[in-house]
Amino acid sequence: MAVPAWLNENRNRSYPFVHPMWDARRELIARLPDDVIVDAGFTMGLESGFDARSHRVYLNKMWLAGSQIHFEFASTGISTMLLFTFDLDSPKYTTRYADSGMATECGPVRWSGFVTIGSLQGLFLPAVLEADDNEAIIEPALIQNLSDSFVNDMNFANADRTRAGLPDACRDPSQTSTVNDVIFVGSRCVKGDIRFVEGYNCRVVQNDDDNSITIQAIVGSGAGEPCREVPLYAGEASIGPLSGGLWCNDTLRSINGISGPVINFISGTGVSIVPNPEENRLTVNVDMFGLSTCYDGTKVNQDG
Repeated sequence: MAVPAWLNENRNRSYPFVHPMWDARRELIARLPDDVIVDAGFTMGLESGFDARSHRVYLNKMWLAGSQIHFEFASTGISTMLLFTFDLDSPKYTTRYADSGMATECGPVRWSGFVTIGSLQGLFLPAVLEADDNEAIIEPALIQNLSDSFVNDMNFANADRTRAGLPDACRDPSQTSTVNDVIFVGSRCVKGDIRFVEGYNCRVVQNDDDNSITIQAIVGSGAGEPCREVPLYAGEASIGPLSGGLWCNDTLRSINGISGPVINFISGTGVSIVPNPEENRLTVNVDMFGLSTCYDGTKVNQDG
């Protein structure tokens, strides 16, 4: 925190401004004695878009209005200004704070700052004095740049689903599989500790080395494959799996632990296999045909 001795020294130098190249055409800086502004600092917010390599903060305008003096600061690359107002009889080393307001509906302010004055006595301004971004430039060391430095909040949303279309021979002219250009918003401005839970066919990977979180689509991962339709959005209807396939419990995947992709069924003596492709059905019939013992259809007594 600034102490009076240090602020007293600032009254005799151009700090907090970069030492200007004096030019008679630069009226603003010529009419701003060193002891008027003795300290300042600015913080560029997460969504300010401030680039320390090419952007700068500078005193854009100052003017008198009755018994008050106004200092307006600007930054290249940012449309909003910061205004600091002091009474002309304010005591030495009075500090004012200002911010530009939130950059988004839930985000932090775009930028903020403070200004500390020295002495305003004897300051004479004939009118509003304006400058350009090459005149009263703030020392770069007095700017804290937080642009894109961390995540402050998160919004969660999904694009429209990819839906399976009907075969051309079955297609009704009114039916379509086109994905709509719409975004379904689940929640906005989520802050604090956020925990990602893997859903259907999903894997979440955190990489501490590059501070990244990757959400991958992997069949069977996370919560597995859904056996019923996943929750629908408002106004969204479904008469079957949106993928066009069968539910996971409507599909034969293995028999006695034997899985495909191809399983061959071979009928033997006394057993027939009857396929029904229209119903996706396969009937295994133990009819005893061809056996020496006839099966009368009665229930066998398990106790003998």
